[in-house]
Amino acid sequence: MSLINKIFPEFQRVATANLKRFPHNDLLFYSPHLTDLSYPSIDFKETSKNYIVHADVPGFKKDQINISVKGNMLNLSGEKTVLEDNDTYHIRERLDQKFSKSISLPYSVPKEQITATLNDGVLELVLPKQPEEIDEKIPIN
Repeated sequence: MSLINKIFPEFQRVATANLKRFPHNDLLFYSPHLTDLSYPSIDFKETSKNYIVHADVPGFKKDQINISVKGNMLNLSGEKTVLEDNDTYHIRERLDQKFSKSISLPYSVPKEQITATLNDGVLELVLPKQPEEIDEKIPIN
């Protein structure tokens, strides 16, 4: 008998015993606690003239997302609610979701200068660099 065959029954016993500690272990992967996207996946990149943020927010509409700037902190948050009804569900995987993310920027950006677009579940923010940050080549005379 291999080592894995000796260990597996004990592993299965311990795992099953621990799962019983969860109040809804049959719905463990559908728990509303797992739908909080506290930190959505983001990319924060720099081009020659801008900083660009991409955030994955699938299923959110633009009116469900909030973007704010305070000092040099960019704050993203969102919340969407699935309508409640009195129907009986046999499977319920679509649950309420919310997220929150703060990003430290290299400098303070006036909100009027930030452009935001939402396409196919990806939020894109373009923040122009300050003129002194743009790296332009200076010709030698």
